[in-house]
Amino acid sequence: TYQIVGSDLKQNDSFPSGVEFVVADISQPGDCYALFEQSLQLMGGIDIFVHCGAVSAPGKDQILTFEVNARGTFYLLQACVLNKVSKVVLVTSGWVQGLPSPEISPRRLPIDESTIGLYKDVYHISKKFNEDNGRMHVENGQIASLVSLRYGGIINVNKDGLKALSTDPYWTRLPLEDAAVALACAVEFKDKGF
Repeated sequence: TYQIVGSDLKQNDSFPSGVEFVVADISQPGDCYALFEQSLQLMGGIDIFVHCGAVSAPGKDQILTFEVNARGTFYLLQACVLNKVSKVVLVTSGWVQGLPSPEISPRRLPIDESTIGLYKDVYHISKKFNEDNGRMHVENGQIASLVSLRYGGIINVNKDGLKALSTDPYWTRLPLEDAAVALACAVEFKDKGF
């Protein structure tokens, strides 16, 4: 079993009972470091840090997206290093490669690590920066293990229906339940490295 501390700008009604909560704005370095301090007080230590927070709307507010996605993740990873957290699970997205985009030509499958896409806004670049930043900490020996999950848009099939799963042959959505299973697998993953 795990002892968990959750965090966000505010606690909403759907937050699970029995889980500690700390308010934090990850775009603020002081909030990030305070989050770790409060979590250490509540739990005594941090073995695994899971980061799912982000502005998830490409093309909207570029400044807010940079502040939260790039700077916020940078601050959190710095706090992981300072607090000697050995394992990090980082949720990014398929946009880490600038994908998918109708402008990519020719469009082809499979989309893999060799596929080079287009970076159209700060959201895409922030996801790439976050993975590269995490990889740097692993390669420098500061974090032993980092798993990066590249989720697509997460949907609630019960609410949105099965048609919401696919909006384009090159882009699908991820059911909420599958995202949770992937996150649990990442937490349990034992290998070191990136």
